[in-house]
Order: sequence, then C-alpha cells, then structure tokens
Amino acid sequence: MGDMEIDEKEKIPFAIHVIGDWSRLPVDLREVMAEVMIRSKHYTNFVLNLAVAYTSRNEIANGAECLRQGILGGDLKIDDISQDLFTDVLQVYPTHPVDLLIRTSQTYRLSDFLLWQSSEGILHFIEHEWPELTFWDLWSGIFKFQRNQHKLVQLKQKIKDSFLHDEDSKERQKNFLDKLRERRWSEIENETNN
Repeated sequence: MGDMEIDEKEKIPFAIHVIGDWSRLPVDLREVMAEVMIRSKHYTNFVLNLAVAYTSRNEIANGAECLRQGILGGDLKIDDISQDLFTDVLQVYPTHPVDLLIRTSQTYRLSDFLLWQSSEGILHFIEHEWPELTFWDLWSGIFKFQRNQHKLVQLKQKIKDSFLHDEDSKERQKNFLDKLRERRWSEIENETNN
C-alpha cells in the first residue's frame, strides 16, 4: 500500500475486515491488510469480511480462549458466558448470522467455514458447480429460506430467552468486549509498524 496515493485509500466505501490466522501470512501482506482495515474501519453501513488462512475451528477455539482469559483476568464471571457473548468474541465482527448458505458442486458439508455463524441458517445444497449457478438455483434457495424462516425466528428467540442476564453481568460483558476490541485494534495497528 506504500505506493498507493492517499486519495485512492480513502475511496473504500465500506469496512473491510480480514479474518483468519494472520501469523501464517507474510509480514508485508499483514501490513497491507492492517492498513486497509484501519483506513476503512469508520464505515458502518457495509462490511466485507475476507477470510484468509481461516478455519472455523480456529476461530471457535480462539473465541473460547478469549472467554477463558476474561474469566481468569477477573473481567468476566462464568455466569456471564452466553451464546451472544461467545458470538461477539469471534473474529467476524460485527457478526450477522448467516440466513441462507448455498453450497454448490454436490458437496454436502460446510468445509470448516463460518460454522458458528451459519448454525441457525438454512443450508441449501445444489448440484451445479459455482460458475454454472443459475437464477433458478438461487431462487430455490430463497424459496427454501422463506418456507423455513418462521422456524428460524422461533429457534433464535428460544435460544435468546435461555440466556437472560442481570445488569451487572451485562455491564461486565460490555466492558470485556470493549477491552477485547481495543486490544484487537491495537494488534492490527501494530502490524503497520513492522
């Protein structure tokens, strides 16, 4: 990014988040990714998540480790842990659940991709390869989603109702998440100083 003009950097009309295991990537690439994220972080209407060296298992394990550290550090109590809090410590932030996941190529698995985020979504498997995806393939997925949307809403509300917290717990969760996000942005900014 060093030889790009400032004007071009400022034209990014959405936030870009790069998720994945940055430690597996070359330093110069991490520097570019960090620069793009920093320059675009003030956009809130649209977020483009790029998965680079990403696996859901790694994301979920890191999320569990964040919560463990929060408890050990005294920022959280065990009773503060909820599905919403766990969702908020994942790399994809802000997290929007996957409503419809269309998988092509007669592949009937998720391939370790956004497992947590798509856990309450509609999965639609089609036979065609991605380049051969047709309007009707997409439409059949949307129709399947519409037929099952009420079940999703009921499931999400049932799960949400099972994790009610008092005001102290909500305050601890908020403070923990604020510290976590501040630490993560600090780590991203440190990548530009390498």
